[in-house]
Amino acid sequence: MPRWARRIALEVTEVRIERPQAISEADCIAEGTPGGPGAIPGYGYHATPGEPYRWLWKQINGPGNWDANPWLRVVKFRRVAP
Repeated sequence: MPRWARRIALEVTEVRIERPQAISEADCIAEGTPGGPGAIPGYGYHATPGEPYRWLWKQINGPGNWDANPWLRVVKFRRVAP
């Protein structure tokens, strides 16, 4: 896509390799799973950020994928003003 046609510009700030079971609480929050009451449907307790992340991972990728713990590319970026 030509630069003039883009709607937003992103700058990659960090690239690393990690496994999903090694994600930090801060990264879980950045991924959109802050935890708290009601974070997991039918879960009656106050969930930590890692619990809804694990639940969502299993919903998206299948139940055996979390246990397989595959290697992932983690790419962090920030929005750049035009």
